[in-house]
Amino acid sequence: MPLLVLIGWRSLWLANAALAAACSVMLMRHAPRLAAPPQTTRLLAQASARMRVVLRSGRCWMIALAFFAYSCQIFSLSFALPSLLTAQHGMSLSSAGLLSALVLAASTVGHLASGLSLRLGLPIWLNLAIPFGFFALADGAIFAGGLPAPVVAAVAALALCVGGLAPGALYAAAPRVAPSSEALSSTIGLVQQASNLGQFAGPVALGLWVEHFGWQSVPMIATPAALTGFVLAFGIRVALAPLTSPTLTPARVVAAVRR
Repeated sequence: MPLLVLIGWRSLWLANAALAAACSVMLMRHAPRLAAPPQTTRLLAQASARMRVVLRSGRCWMIALAFFAYSCQIFSLSFALPSLLTAQHGMSLSSAGLLSALVLAASTVGHLASGLSLRLGLPIWLNLAIPFGFFALADGAIFAGGLPAPVVAAVAALALCVGGLAPGALYAAAPRVAPSSEALSSTIGLVQQASNLGQFAGPVALGLWVEHFGWQSVPMIATPAALTGFVLAFGIRVALAPLTSPTLTPARVVAAVRR
């Protein structure tokens, strides 16, 4: 974190991008080339057919949109917090960066608790409704102003912690909404792409909004996004209600992800 004072956030991000690009070049030059199997055309046709089935499934789109909403919330908050603490609360960049890193670490508690809550029988939809509901309440406390920096950081840490319940629940929902066991990997792929899109779109939208309307106006876009996820949680409840536990075992889920 002290490095940020010397080079700034933009230089750090550019350095990370350059490092990733260098790793890509090294992999392209030195990674072993695998021969394509003779049945490549048939496998591609099967994969394309499975993806079409997934894209026509409303239940698959529902959990994908929920993951998109979650990623928008969690990554917008994570990326905005250092700037918020420096711009609105007068903290130094190094202190804000260190405090933000500690806040972000709180999300690991939620991720671990997600598996435990599902094992204890907390429904999937409730593992989603709780985080999105808390996001909707926390956005005003974090961004609207009026609270001291330690309280803002504490609320943000709690939001990230509670928010960590959502990803595990969404991945647990994937086997139940997948049109078939063969389409599970495509279902998880759709969900993951929605998550990646949210990671990109959320911080960009928040940054543009703050640039034009200020930090106090952030709840005007963050809270509706959280409420959208909250509504989707109840939609997922309805979608999963008629479904009995699928024949997909955890081992088959892992195998599908690895394919």
